[in-house]
Amino acid sequence: MSILPQPVEGPAIAAAVALAAWRAGSLSAGGAIAATVVGSVAAMAGWPWGAFLVGWFVTASAASRAGRAVKEAATGDVVAKGGRRDHWQVLANGGVFALCALLAMLYP
Repeated sequence: MSILPQPVEGPAIAAAVALAAWRAGSLSAGGAIAATVVGSVAAMAGWPWGAFLVGWFVTASAASRAGRAVKEAATGDVVAKGGRRDHWQVLANGGVFALCALLAMLYP
């Protein structure tokens, strides 16, 4: 049983995960803010939503770091994407998920 209500605890956990990802270099400042919003919506929809989102982010971050030198050598002159995800990338990858979580809250 949780000490804090889910609408408080969920955003707090989302902010903590986003801060850790920002410090680790996985998110820009704007990406951390967007991740906090997406994560808050997911956690408020229910812990399975939040847990899935965290698992997805950790797996995607690990996959993007794996073989980074080879990928940069192959695409460095074509794609100028840095290692940190910005708010657009967070919303592109998590926006539909957050919308589905919001709809799940509104229409259980």
